[in-house]
Amino acid sequence: MIGAFGCFVALGGALLAGVVAPILISFVLVLLAVALVAPERVRRVSNRWPFRLFGNWGNGDLSDNLGAIDYCAARGLFRRDRVVAWGGSAGGNSTFVCLTKASEIFAAGIAFYGLVDIYAFGLESHRYERYYVKSIMSPGSEQYALWHQRSPINFVDQIKASLLILQGAADPVVSQTQSAIIVKELARRHLDHEYMVYPGEGHGFRQVRHVVDPAERIDRFLRQKVL
Repeated sequence: MIGAFGCFVALGGALLAGVVAPILISFVLVLLAVALVAPERVRRVSNRWPFRLFGNWGNGDLSDNLGAIDYCAARGLFRRDRVVAWGGSAGGNSTFVCLTKASEIFAAGIAFYGLVDIYAFGLESHRYERYYVKSIMSPGSEQYALWHQRSPINFVDQIKASLLILQGAADPVVSQTQSAIIVKELARRHLDHEYMVYPGEGHGFRQVRHVVDPAERIDRFLRQKVL
C-alpha cells in the first residue's frame, strides 16, 4: 500500500535497479487500476468523496485494493504470487487489514507506522486524529463491535505472509505502542516478521540514515521473501 488509504505493489520482471524499477512501474499500473475499478476514490474534486469511507474504513478500502489486484491480474500485468501490501499510517493500517482479511492474496506486507487497534488509537493519538477517527468510524462507545471488527490486532492469527514493520519511536500520531502490540502477537504465534524502530523519528522519517535504512531493509526483505 502506498498513500493515505493505500494501494498495492506488484513486483515482477528483472530487477533493473534493485526493486525500484518494478515498484515504480507497478505503482503506475495500480493507479490506473484503482482509477478504473474504484473511480469514486479518484474523483477528489467532489465534496462528497471524503465521506464515502465514513463508517466503511477497513472494509471499503480493502474492497478497492482487491478489486484493483483482480483487474491487473486479469490483464496479465503481474504475477499473483508477487503481490505486496505496502503503506504508511492509514495505508499501514490497510496493509494490516489486507494481511488479516485476505492474507492468501499477498506474498508479503510492509507497514510504516500503521495503526492496528483503532479503539486504542482513538484514545492515545493527538487531538486531530482522535476526533477524525471518531468521525469516520462513529464513537467507540456506540459501535465497539465495529471498532473491534475493523482492528487488525484482533485477527493476527489470520496472517500468513511475511511482514516488515517500520516505526518512529517519537511518532505523535501512531505511537510505538501500536506496532509493539502487533509485533508481540506475531512473535507469540511464531509468525514471520521483521521490526525496526527508529529513535527520534515521528510520523515519517527525516534523518538521512533513517531514510536510507528503510530503503535498504525493504530491498533485502523483498528479495528474501518475494522475489
